[in-house]
Amino acid sequence: MNYLLMTNILIVDDHQMFVDGLSDILAQEQELRIAGICTTGKTIHRQLAEKQIDLVLLDLQIGSVNGLDICTFIKENHPDVSVLILSMFGEGSVITKAAQRGVDGYILKNSGKEELLRAIHMIRNGQEYFSREVSRIMLTSLRGNTSGNSPGSGFQPPRLSKREKQVLHLIANEHTTAEIADQLHISEKTVESHRSNLFVKLDVRNVAGLVRKAMEWNLLNGE
Repeated sequence: MNYLLMTNILIVDDHQMFVDGLSDILAQEQELRIAGICTTGKTIHRQLAEKQIDLVLLDLQIGSVNGLDICTFIKENHPDVSVLILSMFGEGSVITKAAQRGVDGYILKNSGKEELLRAIHMIRNGQEYFSREVSRIMLTSLRGNTSGNSPGSGFQPPRLSKREKQVLHLIANEHTTAEIADQLHISEKTVESHRSNLFVKLDVRNVAGLVRKAMEWNLLNGE
């Protein structure tokens, strides 16, 4: 084995079952090594500072942390580290924002093993990799853009699920996580997951930013 060609990978994802499956795939490749696993956004900075990382496999939903902000941090503070997004988000606006943050690749979580390995190998060879499906979504989003959708924005408003809209309205009306969970008959963890999704889709860091962006997009008009 030629260790000079070894690629050290940091997995950043809070879904243990997905992490386990991903680890099994990577373990079969001699030139790939899992250097670390982060299941919360709080440990990423330390892992990058303490370990030699070549590539980060990043989910955009890491608890309450906006994965887009993680992209920015990595590219600004660790420019030699590549970032491949593995996400369930198939929103054109989210994909385009990730590309603008300088990510090296983006594939959806329903991609197969072959596409994952192809993306990793292309990125480590200095190329970008956006899957065919991701590229199609991004192109469709850009083609469908209309300048009147949002002040100062280059994207169409993100598509929100019915539940995300409900959570957004309740957040805007200053309800706590516990109150939202009680009113919608869901767990507090589910509420936090929806809030994290909203942070990513609207590209914000906190509730104040969420409400402001929702008002800009006119997302609080009706349900």
